[in-house]
Amino acid sequence: MAYIITRQPSRKYIIDYTLDELEKIQLDPSIFYRINRKFIVNIDSIEEARQYVNSRLKLVLNPPTDVD
Repeated sequence: MAYIITRQPSRKYIIDYTLDELEKIQLDPSIFYRINRKFIVNIDSIEEARQYVNSRLKLVLNPPTDVD
């Protein structure tokens, strides 16, 4: 199941598309970026990028998530 989280007001909506479908067909690649197999983020929702283990980055997002 995939869903969209909005910023203001912070709401969650279930959608009928897979992340692959959204990435390839629906979303503008200049605005949205797939950060891993579970998340596609709007570039503007990235508040901070921090160094993490094994040369990775940890993103601080708005709205926040409970997943590292």
